[in-house]
Amino acid sequence: MSLSSDCCVFTIVSRNYLHFAINLMHSVAEHMPSARRVVAICDSIDGIPVDELQFEVIGIESLPIPHLDRLLYQYTILELNTAIKPFVFSHLLDSGKLDKVIYFDPDIQLFSSGDTLLSSLDQASIVLTPHLTDFIHDDGHPSEVSIMQSGTYNLGFLALRRSFSAQKLLTWWQQRLSRLCVVDIPNGLFTDQKWMDIVPGIFADSLIARSPGWNVAYWNLMHRTIEKNEKEKYLVNGEPLFFFHYSGYDSKNPSISKHQDRFKLSNLNAATQTLFKLYSQRIDASGRDKFAAFPYAFAQMSSGLPLPDCARRFLRENLDWDQQIPDLRTAAGEQFVIDLLNEKVDAGRPLITRLAWSVYCTREDLQQAFPDIQSMHRQAYVDWYLENAEQQIGIPGILVDSMRPDKMSVSSNSSPGTNTGADAENVAGDHNLPWSASFGKMLYKAAWASRHLVRPFLSKSLRHRIRMRLLQRAYQGELAQRPVAMAKAQSTDSPAGINVIGYLRSESGVGESARSMLRALQAVAVPHSSINFDVGNISRQSEDPQTNSLERLHYAINLFHINADQAWVAYDSLGDQFFAGRRCIGFWAWELPEFPDEWLSSFQHFDEIWVPSTFCQRAVAAKSPVPVVCIPHTIEIPASLNPDKARFGLNPEAFSFLAMADMLSVPERKNPMGAVEAFIAAFAGDDSAELLVKLSNPEIRPEITAQLRAYAEKHQNIHLLEGYLGREDVNRLIDSVECFVSLHRSEGFGLVIAEAMARGKVVVATGWSGNMDFMNTGNSMLVDYRLTELDQDYGPYRKGQRWADPDIRDAAVKMRQIKEHPELAAEIGQQARLTCQTLLAEAVVGYQVRQRLQAILRR
Repeated sequence: MSLSSDCCVFTIVSRNYLHFAINLMHSVAEHMPSARRVVAICDSIDGIPVDELQFEVIGIESLPIPHLDRLLYQYTILELNTAIKPFVFSHLLDSGKLDKVIYFDPDIQLFSSGDTLLSSLDQASIVLTPHLTDFIHDDGHPSEVSIMQSGTYNLGFLALRRSFSAQKLLTWWQQRLSRLCVVDIPNGLFTDQKWMDIVPGIFADSLIARSPGWNVAYWNLMHRTIEKNEKEKYLVNGEPLFFFHYSGYDSKNPSISKHQDRFKLSNLNAATQTLFKLYSQRIDASGRDKFAAFPYAFAQMSSGLPLPDCARRFLRENLDWDQQIPDLRTAAGEQFVIDLLNEKVDAGRPLITRLAWSVYCTREDLQQAFPDIQSMHRQAYVDWYLENAEQQIGIPGILVDSMRPDKMSVSSNSSPGTNTGADAENVAGDHNLPWSASFGKMLYKAAWASRHLVRPFLSKSLRHRIRMRLLQRAYQGELAQRPVAMAKAQSTDSPAGINVIGYLRSESGVGESARSMLRALQAVAVPHSSINFDVGNISRQSEDPQTNSLERLHYAINLFHINADQAWVAYDSLGDQFFAGRRCIGFWAWELPEFPDEWLSSFQHFDEIWVPSTFCQRAVAAKSPVPVVCIPHTIEIPASLNPDKARFGLNPEAFSFLAMADMLSVPERKNPMGAVEAFIAAFAGDDSAELLVKLSNPEIRPEITAQLRAYAEKHQNIHLLEGYLGREDVNRLIDSVECFVSLHRSEGFGLVIAEAMARGKVVVATGWSGNMDFMNTGNSMLVDYRLTELDQDYGPYRKGQRWADPDIRDAAVKMRQIKEHPELAAEIGQQARLTCQTLLAEAVVGYQVRQRLQAILRR
């Protein structure tokens, strides 16, 4: 059917949601009778009784979407339903018969006239509704942070008028949603919705509709009171209820939405309860039983083979869409996808496919249970994948079986520079595992099956820790339980344990990495000795390692906390007796994606290399002839803080930012100037904020120090603190500020960043390089950047390499946002501390070290 009108209301559904669309369209017919009513089907239209419906139906195939097959294969059902929204808008507006097009989510119902909306479209080209029209003052979910992460405006509603602005918006929006309509909160994306945050700032003819009767839903119900008047009409804060959004509502659940924990239906007033009860009845009457069981046609490939969400994500992120590929809906396209997902990720053994690697990269529980799948945890992860990928993730057998031992066709001679994980043995099944490991797997699978049942009773962090522990027990066998002291080195009579050799007294990042290793070893009682090495190190030597270890070469394994460029210095100075007859490990950090060729000769002195981040691991492993293992630095998690603003000349009434840089570490990389520029952009002339820049070795780069001094002289709220501070004073300094800023261009790990996070501080930092192992949008403020090529040499960083150029404007916005929203700062700081406890605490890192030592000693 069709109506002659310049206005259209549409929604988008897959077949299993058609009953919601039917109910919505009934309410549109009642309250906006002159509007055309259209439902776009994001699915096959087979089985839909088109002739019986009181609205028009548009199939996805009729929309103006280039390369539709790619959208169908790269997006989940939620993502695809939202990705086609701008294309439906264009399809309707381009017909030439419509001036006003309005979108409602299918789980919306109208309750009064839409005349006010239509009138607003006479003036505005774009009409949006915000999630919130007031602040949130409780601890319920969603919080203000959750709202900001998912988007300021709710895209369950959007109205456009035919105009230049609408056309410009739709052209841009279609381009973005062709690849970036994803649920990826850590990277600042949430389907089509998050993109709308920038729209009112770009289009002056946008209208933000704040009427309390529009888009009433769980996220704003705490600010809106629903009542019935004497005419049985619903009012919201005294104004007519226009439309209610029943997002996440299930009549079988006592909550009003699965997306919140603030309201139960029984706790709401009578008028609001009636709204929900009547809605459930209308949905039943619209054919819930008939349509809810419809399968999603695009859940599978052309042959019927399921395509799980993890495979879709891999295709979206990794496939070069510019290359000539067959239509993915064809048999040739399906085979192309299967072959791509089954490609081996490297030459290592056992084989890991690109899909299996992608699964690992998106599962935090797997990353923590198997922190080094390029080497010592490779076999354990493969075992997990073979046994659980199909059941847990829905990966079909054809995408799992290629990793089974009898399917492997990998040469036993891996190429140099590839981590083979040679100390792992292929295990085809459970029959050779000890009883404890088999029992552990049974416990893990039982815990996974019951995860939804225990969710209301256990915190997220506790569930995560339990799952990680069960994973480790189940798939790392008895190795994790065997005491180090039981093993003996095969190449020497020295006892089992580790000798840590490095700049133990140096006030530098390399020195602190060695001291952090000693703390990790001490935390898990691994026998160790420590030997201070200071040849060639020009940093001040005043730190105290504070270790109870022996101060001599005593054990079977050597760990040199000396970077690759100084390895030859260590070998020449210490002599062959330090290396002969022992397993020798180098602990190296490198801050750029390509490891320097001039340091390749350093590998000859070592049996393997440890690095503090996966960023370093990728760079070093690409050129390493020996295994490269990721062992993060350990960070002290203080029980309490000890701030002293007066000690550092800070204003007790001001919001204090801190940036730190050692001029020995190449200031162009540490980029303290970036922090100063961002602060000035955000707070020039604002005495309620201040920035302290802490500089070590300022005399090394006097020209940069002079620039920073000039800024401090010009701006009263910028201070410079030059020279060394002891460890306690550094901690006290971090305790004394509200936010730490690191607009670095690259980090091998980011020690001070992690130290600030462990102390519950908000960190504003460049979202690139080694710090991304422990930073995300939930526990820090990540600054946008672009990768740039070095136009000259900067210390060891050679011309032609790449590093990040942080976006100063974005940093300024985030710094001001943190200052103006203390509740946001508190939540982010709490998450930062929790992350450090989970990933970087002394016992956590010590456990990883002990596992690796056990594997070495056993072999």
